[in-house]
Amino acid sequence: MAEAGVDGKPQFQWMTPVSNDTNSDPKKKLAGVVVTHKVADFDKWKKAYDAADEMRKKHGITGHAVERMVKKPNTVVVYHEAEKLETLKAFLKLPELGKAMKAAGVEGKPSFMYIQGEHQARYKADDKK
Repeated sequence: MAEAGVDGKPQFQWMTPVSNDTNSDPKKKLAGVVVTHKVADFDKWKKAYDAADEMRKKHGITGHAVERMVKKPNTVVVYHEAEKLETLKAFLKLPELGKAMKAAGVEGKPSFMYIQGEHQARYKADDKK
């Protein structure tokens, strides 16, 4: 990687996919946010997360995916997408979201990484290239 100009070691996190309801149109250049946080009880958290689907839709979230860390299964990685980055930022500042996260058992401070999509591709497991 150093020969290609990459400085430093890459970091990898192995995750287990739980659910994926993201936009499948590769022509859409959607904004995204990756939220990582710990939960006290994954099953309790997941029920609360699923129950908040209407809140996400009401505030402009157009798709989402949930994954768990393999070695730390109570560490959750959530991906939300929306038409605009500002929509995601406003959603994450909602007092009702903070209350819902606390009630669901989120522990500590979540981390956020924003993404502005430029390219997206979907591959099927049986695609041979």
